[in-house]
Amino acid sequence: MLIRFMVENFLSFKDEIEFSMVAGESNEHPDHVTEIRDLRLLKTSVVFGANQSGKTNLMKAMSFAQEFITHGPSRAKDFKLTPFLLDSENSGKPSKFVFELQCGIAQSFEYQFTLDRHRVHSESLHEILSERNRMMFERETDSQGHTSVRIGEVSVLVTNEEDHFDFIRNFPPNELFLTAANTEGNVGFSGDDNPDNRIGANAFKRDARLFIGRSSRTTVSAGIHAASPNRPEPRIAFLDIIYDWFDRTLVLVFPDSIPIQGVGLGIMRDTEFKDRLHEVLEFLDLGIDGVDLLPIDINADSDLSDEFKDYAKRNAQNISKGSDEKAIFGHPGSEDYILVDANHDFAACRLVTLHQVNDDGSRIPFDLSAESDGTRRLLELIPTLLGMHSSQSKHVFIIDELDRSIHAHLTGKVIELFLKHTGNRENQLIVTSHDTGLLDLDLLRRDEIWFVEKERTDASTLYSLEEFKLPEKMNIEKGYLFGRFGAIPVTSSLESLDWSLES
Repeated sequence: MLIRFMVENFLSFKDEIEFSMVAGESNEHPDHVTEIRDLRLLKTSVVFGANQSGKTNLMKAMSFAQEFITHGPSRAKDFKLTPFLLDSENSGKPSKFVFELQCGIAQSFEYQFTLDRHRVHSESLHEILSERNRMMFERETDSQGHTSVRIGEVSVLVTNEEDHFDFIRNFPPNELFLTAANTEGNVGFSGDDNPDNRIGANAFKRDARLFIGRSSRTTVSAGIHAASPNRPEPRIAFLDIIYDWFDRTLVLVFPDSIPIQGVGLGIMRDTEFKDRLHEVLEFLDLGIDGVDLLPIDINADSDLSDEFKDYAKRNAQNISKGSDEKAIFGHPGSEDYILVDANHDFAACRLVTLHQVNDDGSRIPFDLSAESDGTRRLLELIPTLLGMHSSQSKHVFIIDELDRSIHAHLTGKVIELFLKHTGNRENQLIVTSHDTGLLDLDLLRRDEIWFVEKERTDASTLYSLEEFKLPEKMNIEKGYLFGRFGAIPVTSSLESLDWSLES
């Protein structure tokens, strides 16, 4: 779970800001709080602010850090490091990212790094203990590119290599120690990082590696992210769980994010999934009577690239002969799935929505392209947010513009559904929104409501509703719209535009 996130000198954040999921002293909505040892962590938070205030930049800061950690500088170059540029002094300083997180066996850690476009200046990991913080490692790189790493008194397991730390001498100054320790030698599918391979008219001829899982007729044993089959055995045990938190637990969703294919995988996973999803869709009144997977024709020789087929076969090689299990592949932005069995026979299916025919009660399939953007987005988000894939899931979901293309009445329902279904699972949901209807203390706690505002210097500040003294039974939405808490657009009168309809 996320405890705190801090960022400094990145995009519109000039000075360090702190976003916290630590619960305040309030006793309101106790079911919104998860207690882990001596920590009380919130399950949800909503960030409000005017356009261009910095809400999305908060998410972009987390996204940049995640990409830089999990893929290194070659992938993160697409997420260009941009310091605060409206101050000549700051534009030459490094940017700073700090995560406090809970993972492992209820352990808490602080991981931070500072960097500019040329090198990682510093990096460290500390375990947060009640009396002191225990150093796990510290790293520094000087202006000449010389890197030094100090390892604390921790267990080093892991491979049979004679020197567990030989990679320290080789990883570049612009790469993180955490990344190097977990990804060296990780040669993925050759199409992974080629942007031309990600989306295309014929999804199956593209080479991008997608979701990979193994299934029987009724089960899919996989999480939201599948580990790369080429990921090496971890060199240092304690770093593996930290890397996994960024790689698997932290899930960021932007309005234009390539969707995960959770609905189709859920249908393949168990026979009850469709019924549970139908109940949710009926509750939200989306006008959909269900979802299903329909077989579609595929010619493996002409529709699949040789590289993809070889890759798929490698991932199916451990399936027992005669077994019903199949390896499953999906494509971002597509509703189609490829399945391959132990005999290397390929099949395909397509996710469709079902609509009831009024006069005879039958149901007919619609392609997802026929549904509205809001309906498609809810189908992408809801199965994952409600933990319909795995009762053991632990994720931090961060969604930018939850209300994008979704009716205002439904955004609150999505949060309610998440809180109801997450139960005792250690999941969190953090969203940005313009929907002032969420500013309701019957829905959220005060410490779950955050605001981002631009100062006169165009630097963004971040603060919580918890910082305000509020009169009892105050209408928070009305107070926000009247500017009580800031973080709203400040506009001039129309007369100031001096427009005239006269010729």
